Amino acid sequence: MTSSRLLSPLGVRIAAAFVAVAIAAVAVFAGLTLVSANDEVSRLVRETHHQDARAAAGAAAQAYEEAGSWEEADLSSAAAVAAR
Repeated sequence: MTSSRLLSPLGVRIAAAFVAVAIAAVAVFAGLTLVSANDEVSRLVRETHHQDARAAAGAAAQAYEEAGSWEEADLSSAAAVAAR
């Protein structure tokens, strides 16, 4: 009685190649996802920093206008915005 194999040597090679291609595809997809997410997070952080800088500058300008000089200006609101 001969033992029957599930796959021939060629079948094993083809299955291994199929698994390797599937793993490579998942790895490429994961890499592209990480790059895309990193770019998006960087853009959002940059946008938030610009908005905070504009808000702090606006608060400082308003304090200056209300006080008439930098010596009398209450910059606590500008400092609070800048501390975010």
